Amino acid sequence: MIDLERFFENHFDTDRISDDKLRRYSERHLGLLATNDTEGRYSTMLEDTNSAHITYFGSHADEDVKFAVQQGYTKRKDVVFQRFKQMVSQKEGIIRGTFGKDSAPYEEIFPLGLSEYRNATLSTVDTLMNRMVTATGKFVEQLGQELVDLFTDIRDEFTSIRQAQVEKMGEVAESKADTEATRDVLEEQLMKNVLVIAADNIGHPERVSQYFDQSLL
Repeated sequence: MIDLERFFENHFDTDRISDDKLRRYSERHLGLLATNDTEGRYSTMLEDTNSAHITYFGSHADEDVKFAVQQGYTKRKDVVFQRFKQMVSQKEGIIRGTFGKDSAPYEEIFPLGLSEYRNATLSTVDTLMNRMVTATGKFVEQLGQELVDLFTDIRDEFTSIRQAQVEKMGEVAESKADTEATRDVLEEQLMKNVLVIAADNIGHPERVSQYFDQSLL
């Protein structure tokens, strides 16, 4: 039995065809189409395929740029995160020397000791930063404005970077969705090209190489 369903499938819609393979195949197909369609029979097809090709690979490059920026924010966030832990370790001595390790102010800032800050994670750092800013502000007369400003600046910078990262992650996710949609357009166009050209050359399978380079897939 002849499996007619195969003619209704999109053979380009598969994970087995990487972006790089799709790009090289599409570029080669465009070249063959432009060279061998001497009568201009497929001029509209050529224009539609070229447009789909440029749209997909153009948007794909844009996605890469956005992802690179997102990764830059991640690195900056990690730097500030480590700086906060380093500054807490350095300034703990000032706080301990000012109030004493068994004092109420010290316990307010370090209820679980210095290790709580050393072992901070991204899920706990917001709480710890806010606690440090609030506590140093509360005891500003004893600790000085410089210490309050130090931890306030670190917290604000961290919050700003993380917010920018979240926004950029949203852009990347949106860009990925757009990219997938434009790849779908190119895949469908390439499949249409196969069906149209095959319909025009029924009984002549040897002509497939005039328009398609199957070795690239």
